[in-house]
Amino acid sequence: MVASVVEASISDYEKYFIVDMDKKLPSINQLKKTYFEEEKLYDSHYNSYWDISEVFDKAFYAKMATYAGQEKRLKTETEDDILEMIALMPKEHYQYIGPMLHTVPGMSDKVLNLPGIKETKNKFPTVIAEQAKNIEGLEFLSPFLYFMLMPEVWGEKTSSIEFPKPKKNNSKLRIKADYFNNISKVIEHYNLKPKKDKNKIVRGDFRTINPKRNSLLTSKDVQAFMGTLDDVNDFYLEGDNRLLLSQAMVLQGQYEVDEGDGLPVNGLKDIVNPCQRLVQRIKIIGKEREFNSTISKSGFDIKEWAYTCDKTVKAYRLATINSDLLLTLKSYKKGYFDSSINKLNKKHQMAQYSGMRAMIEMYNAPLNDVLEVLKNKQELLKKFNKYKNRVAGAPVDRLQ
Repeated sequence: MVASVVEASISDYEKYFIVDMDKKLPSINQLKKTYFEEEKLYDSHYNSYWDISEVFDKAFYAKMATYAGQEKRLKTETEDDILEMIALMPKEHYQYIGPMLHTVPGMSDKVLNLPGIKETKNKFPTVIAEQAKNIEGLEFLSPFLYFMLMPEVWGEKTSSIEFPKPKKNNSKLRIKADYFNNISKVIEHYNLKPKKDKNKIVRGDFRTINPKRNSLLTSKDVQAFMGTLDDVNDFYLEGDNRLLLSQAMVLQGQYEVDEGDGLPVNGLKDIVNPCQRLVQRIKIIGKEREFNSTISKSGFDIKEWAYTCDKTVKAYRLATINSDLLLTLKSYKKGYFDSSINKLNKKHQMAQYSGMRAMIEMYNAPLNDVLEVLKNKQELLKKFNKYKNRVAGAPVDRLQ
């Protein structure tokens, strides 16, 4: 199997996460007609064996008569993908996936006869994590769970070249207490700590006029957005809105694939910009006016609300990010994984890079927005938890 290698980088996928709020989208009825009525996804001859037409079909007969009588091997749809993933895997890990592959119905013979995979049939892994060795009845574990026996899953035998483990600083330096006392006297003498002026008015005390995609947030913007969440959730649960939005999500994804703007996992766009994508689907189902009346009470129009919501969500994520994830995002930006990803074919490159880019964009927020969100962090946490980290079905979760 030879993969077609195409050089790429993570920056190539930034464009997929820019939402055009002014783009004209087809209505849900147009999308249903295109994908549910006009397209023939399969040959109706095979639909049901008890409803065979009474009219003799020569072409259909010829196809069925020669089926399985050819010497050419029929390749399964996922065979190439599985072979490529196995090729990228260390041979030491075959013992954890091989037994499972041998139990999958319809698995390709080419996969099962690979050197190293063939020998694992009905074999229990020989290298087991220390934490799992004393589990009673472990030999009866399903082959689909053998990966849990890998020492690497339990944090053993793992090391990171990019992020070495920090060493403890065992400094023997001793600082006398008088040193800190003298420093405190100097600071008090020069009065370096500024006094807070309660009467001073700052930018965060005002709403942003006509907020755009890249305009900065204020604390008042965040509070106004929080004030819409109850009404937005009521709109989502009203009538058949939830069903229509769910249908629109699926149809929009297929439409974008056909337009050349789709991703292998198109839902990544919804995670990055949940509210802008939500508004697009509200337009698709024709409920723009109803939604506008819901949020206008807080002084937003539909686009302003979407921009404010997504900026708040991204800043909230960044304000609560942990150090491990931050290091991961930095490694993506610096291209630490480019050499290995560029060995894959275009399909797998796109899957890897789009996921990495989505994670970067999830936390893409300026410092100003983060500071304004921090002023309202506890209130935001309560609101998001109230609706299970969803805004009208759109995900606002942060990665832990």
